[in-house]
Amino acid sequence: MIIWGFRFDEDLHLLPMHDMDGQLRAVVEFLSETGRENVLRGVATVAVTDSGISSAEQRILEQVGASLGMTSAHGAGVLSAVQQGR
Repeated sequence: MIIWGFRFDEDLHLLPMHDMDGQLRAVVEFLSETGRENVLRGVATVAVTDSGISSAEQRILEQVGASLGMTSAHGAGVLSAVQQGR
C-alpha cells in the first residue's frame, strides 16, 4: 500500500512497535494540541478504513491518545469524530 509516497507494507517492519508509548512520548513535547490530535486522527483513520475500529484497535488508539498526553475524554472525542467522518 502506498500512502503519501510511503510503502507501508514494505516499511512497517522498520517501526519500533515494541516501544510505541516511548516513541510517542519522545515527540509529544514538539507537538501542539492540534498536532497531537492530528497524529491520533491519522492513526484512527487508518484503523477505520478497513471495516471500522475493532475492540483491539480501540484499546491501541486509546493508548496512543494517552501517550500523546490526551485525557481519555479528549481522545474519545477525536476518535468519535473520525468514526463519524469528520
